[in-house]
Amino acid sequence: MQAGEGSYNKTEETMRIDKAVSPPGWIKGAECFSLFCDSRGLFAIKTGRGWRIGYSPSGLIGATLGQAAVDAVVGSIKKSITEVEHNLNPANLDGEVRARKGSVFLPWSEVSEVTVKTRHNGLPELAFKGGSKKYRFQFEQGRDAEVEAFSNSWPRR
Repeated sequence: MQAGEGSYNKTEETMRIDKAVSPPGWIKGAECFSLFCDSRGLFAIKTGRGWRIGYSPSGLIGATLGQAAVDAVVGSIKKSITEVEHNLNPANLDGEVRARKGSVFLPWSEVSEVTVKTRHNGLPELAFKGGSKKYRFQFEQGRDAEVEAFSNSWPRR
């Protein structure tokens, strides 16, 4: 894994995985999160705009000019997110959720239907249900083991 491409960290009390991207939908754009879990539950801390993981413009022009533009935009987004991730305080996750619009805390009693899979494009995905809402996060290629380890640390209900 290259620096800034995402990280996975385990301490005795808290596990963390960065650059978890909630993919775009019909109404909402992609968003990026740092996910933390501790004995209380799962924290999804919004760190900024997301991007379409694995996106590649098609066609001859898209493959040359388009990809360079996509790489520049995504690089800028990742740089901004890395700065936010660096400033997150794992000792004050409740405060981080309150301070960052779009962040959420889910107690373990509400988390169900956890799945980790490899998508059709070869990228890892973590999905689960939290209360009545479904959550889905995608990760860059090569992060399968860290996504699996992160989800395996969760208590199963």
